[in-house]
Amino acid sequence: LGAISDISELKAAQVQMETLAFFDPLTGLANRRLFKNRLVTSVKGAIRSGKSMALMFLDMDQFKRVNDTLGHDAGDILLKEVSNRLSNTVRENDTVSRIGGDEFTIILSDISTPETIRRIALQLIKKIEEPITFKGQRADVSASIGIAMAPSDAVEMEVLLKLADAAMYRAKAGGKSSFYFYNEE
Repeated sequence: LGAISDISELKAAQVQMETLAFFDPLTGLANRRLFKNRLVTSVKGAIRSGKSMALMFLDMDQFKRVNDTLGHDAGDILLKEVSNRLSNTVRENDTVSRIGGDEFTIILSDISTPETIRRIALQLIKKIEEPITFKGQRADVSASIGIAMAPSDAVEMEVLLKLADAAMYRAKAGGKSSFYFYNEE
């Protein structure tokens, strides 16, 4: 004797719960929780391999202006488009996440030279600066990026995040649409 029961709805619900737990519902990018897990793993990998990893903290310049003038729907479209551009610019093994509002983080693993990070940061800025058109309106946006590296700057997740955030604010103060590496000065 046997009993057969269809559990496809249960499995679909489990997949949906996992998606909600680890991914941003608007952009489909990794959320803060998954970002933190991957950051810890990336730092450990950098220490083990003797290579570096970089944490980029990216904040949209003038995002509030777009939201206020064109509406929240336009802001959502902008966030989705920027998310796609970020994901399509970095390597497949890197992690792009939206950690809130118009703030994104990017984890670059297995970095051999700072020049690699500079090249990626310049590509990201260039991609984001491409105009976005929706509903007949054009939005010109830019982003400021702060970069901290492990293990040279720090190895603790919260410290790395704080350092990348500080570098990002320095980039904003320096004229926006730029990037800064963290340094003690």
